[in-house]
Amino acid sequence: MYRDLLKRLRRKTALGLAALMPFLVAASAAAQTVAAAGQQQILADGKVFASIDAAFKAVPDGGIIRIGPGTYREGGTLTKSNVLILADPDSMFDGAVAGGKATFVIRGDNTTIEGMNCKNVRVRDNNGACIRHEAATITLRGVTFADSQQGILAGGNSKKVVIEDSNFLRLGKNGRAHGVYINGGELIIRRSIFRGSKDQAHAIKHRGHKFLLEDSLVASDQADDSRLIDLPAGGDAVVRNNLLIEGPNSVNWSLFSFGVEGVKHEINALLIESNTIIGDRPGGAEFIQAGDGVPRPIVTRNVVIGNVRYDWPASNYRLKDRAEAGLPEGTAIPDWRPPRGP
Repeated sequence: MYRDLLKRLRRKTALGLAALMPFLVAASAAAQTVAAAGQQQILADGKVFASIDAAFKAVPDGGIIRIGPGTYREGGTLTKSNVLILADPDSMFDGAVAGGKATFVIRGDNTTIEGMNCKNVRVRDNNGACIRHEAATITLRGVTFADSQQGILAGGNSKKVVIEDSNFLRLGKNGRAHGVYINGGELIIRRSIFRGSKDQAHAIKHRGHKFLLEDSLVASDQADDSRLIDLPAGGDAVVRNNLLIEGPNSVNWSLFSFGVEGVKHEINALLIESNTIIGDRPGGAEFIQAGDGVPRPIVTRNVVIGNVRYDWPASNYRLKDRAEAGLPEGTAIPDWRPPRGP
């Protein structure tokens, strides 16, 4: 039944059903471009440097950083703008911290980071991140951030964050650090995986004026996460063509929040369409916790499996539980894969 519904609802999408891959990051053009960087080598515009921080200091505006294979235990602060950072798929930043904040502290504008692997970031303030974004715009492609207090953290001066084809795994701390935590501007997420946010963390928390999540997987697994998506300041938000699964150990009764801190933006509208939504929490859960005065969300063409409470419009399809949908028991992820990027 579930497969038939997906075919009906998603004829115009590229979601499809297939074996879920543990990582989206595969050999790509970016991986080929870092071949010039050898084992434990870091290049800034072709010159070899002993550390990522030294390379960050030396690279000019518009330059290219190449990170070779190997394990790196020191981070760095980038102040130059329009820099492209290309990391080999066999490179790993493990417990690397710069300035007591993050592995990479980004203060230069319009940075692009491709292929970065990062894990085990912890700081005294309990908000250690793989990326601390302190400038206006940043793009992440093909990154994997895991087992840290936070994936990416950005302040209110952020203008635009784009995340594509990336993985955010087992992130969170004390309900205050999250997988993705952006406090301003626009957040766009495509074809990415969020799994096992922990310690009452949200997978995605965004306070900016515009939000898009599409073609992605957000799943609690067995973790003690909070919400899948937290948009406490409202904004212009679209959640489309995703697989969203609240787990049995989630500490929050709602999968989404929207405007619970009061609407802060000129445009406040939430569209949730063509998603598969699974509730595995014993006793069920509320779908959306909305603040006072928030316009009613548009919720349409979703497949909803389990006890997820909401005044569902007729354009959505409801299934009692995993068994009725013909899905695996427990918290297993249904066969699903987001589409490949361009």
